[in-house]
Amino acid sequence: MMAFNFFLQIQIYLFTIGLVVTSCSNKNPLIKEEYDTNKMLVKKYSINKNGDKNGFYKEYYPSGALKYDFNYTDDFYNGEQKIFFENGNLQSKSFYKASVIDSLQFWYYPDGKIKSEYFWLDGRQFGVQKLYSARGYVEEIYFASSLCDSCMIADIHLDSIGQIINKKGQLVSCITGSSKIGVGDTLKAIFYGLIPENYKSVSKLVDIKNNVRNERPVFLSNINNNKGYLLLMSFEKPGSYKVGLHLELTNEKYKSRIEDSCFISVDVY
Repeated sequence: MMAFNFFLQIQIYLFTIGLVVTSCSNKNPLIKEEYDTNKMLVKKYSINKNGDKNGFYKEYYPSGALKYDFNYTDDFYNGEQKIFFENGNLQSKSFYKASVIDSLQFWYYPDGKIKSEYFWLDGRQFGVQKLYSARGYVEEIYFASSLCDSCMIADIHLDSIGQIINKKGQLVSCITGSSKIGVGDTLKAIFYGLIPENYKSVSKLVDIKNNVRNERPVFLSNINNNKGYLLLMSFEKPGSYKVGLHLELTNEKYKSRIEDSCFISVDVY
């Protein structure tokens, strides 16, 4: 499951609303109001001296209830954007930079309960995404890669008590630059872990050389709204290495345990 297409919703709404709008002069020339044939307010927004939308932008249901509460900067979506149900409850909240969705996005059920929580990085989903049931518990978590619009590295489904009931893909993912470095140079990589709330995690950094395995515990910190580990490692001797993160998840209450790893092959010259 992926996020609703934010711009498509707006386009469909504008195409199907079927209203003939007329502009109404306002004492402030930088604030515009548009009304339908029944003299109901349809839009109200501010513009700059060039006529571009700049500042607040509001659209309304035929009932008069607020539907869109957007913010613009020089005709670009910027900052917090909200969509409302006709009953007044929040339907979605998103954040934009120059009309590109970025950071957290939330969708809600009509009764106000959260429906989904997404994280966007420069217009693409990235990292841990959460979907909630209508009863209020997390029923699916997946890890999205920013390499494409639908790249899913891992996907897990949970029951109403938070146990993993289905798992696809790897719970650990890794992002790195060049895997070929010189002696004394620094390998840079980020490892991300997909960790449900009801599970305790133990993470270990592992390096393998000549079939000799070394490991040490590491702490996952918050990186781009995800649990991750930033690796900065240099090598004193040339050769072929493997470096990775091993993750153990345990749910002690229900005696559940899952392990997963992600490794990078490194050539040191």
